Amino acid sequence: MPGVQLARGTLWHVAREQADGEARVDGDDMTDEHGEAGVQTQGRARDVPPGPDGKDRTAWKRARPSDYGLEGEDAKFATVALSGRVKWRVTEVEFRTRAHSNPLNDGLFDVPVCPSAFRGDQHVQWLDVGCGYGGLALELACQFPAKHIMGMEIRDRVAEYCVLQRDTLRERYPGEYQNVSFVRTNAQKYLQNFVRKGQLEKIMFCYPDPHFKRRKWRQRVVTTQLLAIYAYVLQEGGRLYFVTDVKDLWDWMTGHTDNHPLFCRVEDVKDDPVASYVRNHTNEAARVEKSERPKFFACYERLPTPPL
Repeated sequence: MPGVQLARGTLWHVAREQADGEARVDGDDMTDEHGEAGVQTQGRARDVPPGPDGKDRTAWKRARPSDYGLEGEDAKFATVALSGRVKWRVTEVEFRTRAHSNPLNDGLFDVPVCPSAFRGDQHVQWLDVGCGYGGLALELACQFPAKHIMGMEIRDRVAEYCVLQRDTLRERYPGEYQNVSFVRTNAQKYLQNFVRKGQLEKIMFCYPDPHFKRRKWRQRVVTTQLLAIYAYVLQEGGRLYFVTDVKDLWDWMTGHTDNHPLFCRVEDVKDDPVASYVRNHTNEAARVEKSERPKFFACYERLPTPPL
């Protein structure tokens, strides 16, 4: 009977959540963006069988900068100041949420029909896509008060946490953080509904979901189709930033962007302080540094649109 099936299904989900909660007790990186490869239990990666392609799904968790010759990478980035106001480590004891949200699903949130109908900040210049707990956007808002900064996050509870953190800082520091906003949306589907053509100076992608399985690669935040949208909303000379701790994902993102005619890789970012914030000062970067995993970074500049 349908009623019995619903009841049994409900109990099954409850039991599964309880079992999942027990497995995560005292775990490390419990809200890690990369739940695809399994959770961490007491600092050690749970044994996960290899995928159909024979690759080890947890190899990225054991990677070290020395494995890729990245020991001296820090010297290539500017030394930047920190406000000391942002909470970088958000533990599951304080805030529990899902690690992922399917970007192909339709979310239950309002989407403006066009940028002029957006009721939020219509003058955004810097955009953090998949902003997580909002640490980067809040820090940049403090360091660059003249810039309008927005964080986009698809998970509802995480977006609520970002707004709560911002409102707390506004109360604690009157007159500050008026230049930062957060919106819950699916940037992979609705970015052009929020920002105009050539509006943005910078777009940041910090430790996005790697979607390890081949059938989920189309859900990655960088594809040929999405790069066309990013080029549309970026002004000429604007910059695109990527950082991840998964080498396969970095190869994917840089491979697609290197082949796009409207983007050129920027090798020297020593004079760009935003590059240092993107690479080293996000909520997920704190987890990566604690686990001593490598950081793979890339920066691209929007080229002028060639004449027809």
